Amino acid sequence: MKKISIAFIVFILYASCQVKEDTKVVPIQFKNILILGNSMTKHAPRPQVGWYGNWGMAASVQSKDFSHIIGTALKAQVTPVNISDFEMSHTVFDLKNLEKYFVQTPDLIIIKLGENVLQTTDFDKSFTKFISYIKEKAPNAKIVIAGTFWQNDPVNKALIAESQLRKIPFVKLQQLDTQINKSFIGEDAIGADGLKYKITDQGVANHPGDVGMKNIADLILTKVDSISKVGW
Repeated sequence: MKKISIAFIVFILYASCQVKEDTKVVPIQFKNILILGNSMTKHAPRPQVGWYGNWGMAASVQSKDFSHIIGTALKAQVTPVNISDFEMSHTVFDLKNLEKYFVQTPDLIIIKLGENVLQTTDFDKSFTKFISYIKEKAPNAKIVIAGTFWQNDPVNKALIAESQLRKIPFVKLQQLDTQINKSFIGEDAIGADGLKYKITDQGVANHPGDVGMKNIADLILTKVDSISKVGW
């Protein structure tokens, strides 16, 4: 039997590597991101509490809230929406109120809510209906569910259960509920009018500051990066 040449072995190894390289999965390029959340996602100016931005509350500027960090990183249009009404009245909330946000056909939907759910009874049922509605309105969109920033175990339990049932990626966030990830009294911020001011209200200061917003965005982006053209 003839001996196999070293050159032939090298060629086989090279060809094998090329096959692996050629079959590499290319991540989906998202174009239109819809983020459904609460004040951490977007909050209109509220002078009564010293908030003058029109983006994720306590981020110093719009570009530093988690929604816009994600939009910039994915080079996609991002639509942040505050649906805290759903959180606070989930058992009677009319999901048809959300219909206008699906007109542009989002291809990635990030759900980042739960902090304002104080009535946890039947939230699991409400959230199931919520997800069913989203899937009906955007059947081809990829979905990511993020947990709460502030501690809320009953809500996170419902979010995780639904994500597991539907095989939707879940992003745990409550480990970020630390002072370093929050804003603080005296923190500088820019209002929607472009003027500089300082955070003066503790309720606002309890929201994630620039560091927290970046960490939220990074954790969500890590999960989004795992999405490929062949599915989850």
